[in-house]
Amino acid sequence: MGLKGASFPYPCFSWETGEGIYGKILGEEKIGVLLSDHPMDDLLEKLRFTPYRVLYKEFANQDWEGLDTIIFDENSPYVKRILQGFQAAGGRIVS
Repeated sequence: MGLKGASFPYPCFSWETGEGIYGKILGEEKIGVLLSDHPMDDLLEKLRFTPYRVLYKEFANQDWEGLDTIIFDENSPYVKRILQGFQAAGGRIVS
């Protein structure tokens, strides 16, 4: 637990930037990863230090609230409809 904006005499945690002794408190995620039907190990490894939210296709339009970007790796008609809805709501998609 941390208190944003509080100053402490010891640098145990940093807030979003820098590195504290015990790590970093990350802000709310702004990236969503739309899970596909095939393994995405390479992508998830690249995002290891980036906060992201996992989106399941069945609930994606209910769970994308607050996201700026959705990363996807599937090109099916169902996924296209999901992504078109996200773009219509002002979001950005990345393949």
